[in-house]
Formats: sequence, C-alpha cells, structure tokens
Amino acid sequence: MCCALHAGDVLVIKGTTSLPNDGERRYAESLVRGMGRFLDGLGIDWSAATDEEATAGLLGRYPVVILPYNTSLSTSQLSGIRSFVANGGKLLVFYSADESLAALMGFRLGKYHSEEVPTKWCAVRFAADAPKGMPDKFYQESRNVRPVYPAGAPAKVIAYWEDARGNKTQYPAIVSGAKGLWMSHVLLSDMDDEGKKAMLLAAVSAYAPAVERKAAAR
Repeated sequence: MCCALHAGDVLVIKGTTSLPNDGERRYAESLVRGMGRFLDGLGIDWSAATDEEATAGLLGRYPVVILPYNTSLSTSQLSGIRSFVANGGKLLVFYSADESLAALMGFRLGKYHSEEVPTKWCAVRFAADAPKGMPDKFYQESRNVRPVYPAGAPAKVIAYWEDARGNKTQYPAIVSGAKGLWMSHVLLSDMDDEGKKAMLLAAVSAYAPAVERKAAAR
C-alpha cells in the first residue's frame, strides 16, 4: 500500500506542474487513487510523489515508475526520467501529450481524437504476442484518445481499441518497448477492475519480475 516515500516496488507520480490547471490536477489525483486501488488489490507495494518531488534520485529507488496522467513534463523532470531509464528503470505511461517523453521511450504520438458518446473506444484487445499474463481484453469506455505508435524496433503495438460492437479499430491502445509501455488514454476506474489489474500485473512483471514474486508472497 502507499505510505511515506521509501524504496519500494512502484512509484506513482501525481500530475501537478505537468498539468495546466487545478481541475486537471484534481482529476490526476483521482487517477492516482484509482491506480493505487488496483496496485493494492495486487499486493504491489507502491508510493506516490508529485511532479516536483520526482527527482532522478527518487526515481532511481524504484524499478517501475507509473505516470497515470502527466501531460507536459518540465525540462528537469524529463532529465530525471532520462537518467532513470538510462539506468534500467521502466515506465508505464498513460495518456501523456509529451512528445519528448514518447521519443525518449522509442514511441511517437499521433493526433488527439474525441467523441461525445463513448462507442468508438470501449475495450482494449491484446495481440497474441503481448507480454505473458496480459488478459485477452479489458473493458473501458473512453471519450478521447491520443494514439501512440512505435518509432522503431523493438517497440510494437501490443493492443488495439475495440468499438462497442467488438470490432478492432485503427487506434493503437498500448505500445511496448525496451523502456516501458504507453497507453493512449488514462486507466479509468469505470468497469472491469479484474481485467485492468491483470494488465497492470503483467506489465509490471514484464519489466520487473521480482515485483510479481513479492506481490505473490504478500
């Protein structure tokens, strides 16, 4: 569970300076709570820090860092993340608009898309070559996405969005690479907790197998 900052399994960074206003920061705080609930349910030991607190020294104490909603990072924060991944750290990024962060991870961002009624992006379906333990799919009704694409090997799309009829869309949902993975929307707490927890556990385990073993022991 989350507690005072300590060397643990996962660090979740709460969007503050990376977001434009108080409303967005409150939304980011709710996403951190939702992410924490998923991690608690998996027995994964985690801590939270704000954008301002997420220095290179702090990041280096964790094998995996999650950015649940951090849209535009500062130069100093990007520098800290660059140092973190250069030393073997892994990132799980959700719905960022930061092109420099995407490039650092071997990805590139597409254009933002939105719709009034959530019928286009209703589930995330995983490919056969997705990391071990990923569910076949998980359900989530998103009103907007910012697709992300591989910029070159070894990055690849491991999941696409499905529409309300279960049809595969053209929109990548999750890409993975050597430095972590990136989802094209935030991870909502609207439905299918078990599917989302399975995805998170498989993602963390793929990049930090020791975390899975510790979580199982707990």
